[in-house]
Amino acid sequence: MNAFNPNKRFYGLDALRAIAMFMGIVLHAALPYVNFNIPDWPSEKSSSEPITVTFQFIHLWRMPLFFILSGFFSNLLITRHNWAYWWKNRIFRVLFPLIIFSPIMMTTLPWIWAFGYTQKSDFIVSMAGYPYHLWFLWHLIIFLVISVILKLYFLIFTKILISLKLNILINISSNIKHYFLKFLFYSKIPIPFILCISLLSFGESGTELVA
Repeated sequence: MNAFNPNKRFYGLDALRAIAMFMGIVLHAALPYVNFNIPDWPSEKSSSEPITVTFQFIHLWRMPLFFILSGFFSNLLITRHNWAYWWKNRIFRVLFPLIIFSPIMMTTLPWIWAFGYTQKSDFIVSMAGYPYHLWFLWHLIIFLVISVILKLYFLIFTKILISLKLNILINISSNIKHYFLKFLFYSKIPIPFILCISLLSFGESGTELVA
């Protein structure tokens, strides 16, 4: 088996990401014809069961796939460089676009939505402040902040153990983390990972992350 090459270009994953983006067009085009109501979205009087099934199938895996791919490519970037490089990359490619374009989205889309429903240019106050189509970037920033907190926590924890001359605990915790991650993510058949994703998705209606 060939060794993993972090500098390799994963063309298959690029294609998978493009397919998932294209499926977003199909998903949004299906919205008016599903057999359940989605707030703030136009709907036709008659619904279609095949279109509803198609919508639910795409929505079941599309956005989780984007998060998984984001995590994979983030890990790839950290492997190629380091954590500091990844944090800097996320700040310039995720945080700055979010800061720049969020005010534009928040101040224009409420008028557009209101005009679409009422043909009047009234501002929808209850929708002000929502990032709309930039919600994905907002969630990536949350993961970024969590990664910084965890990294600092483990750094401080490790220094405390070293100062107390408890290096054996560092080795034990490192081994536990290594085997746990190997079991969860690197199994030949990723059943544990699939079960975790299923548990996290349990009880969700599947209509929250449409936009």
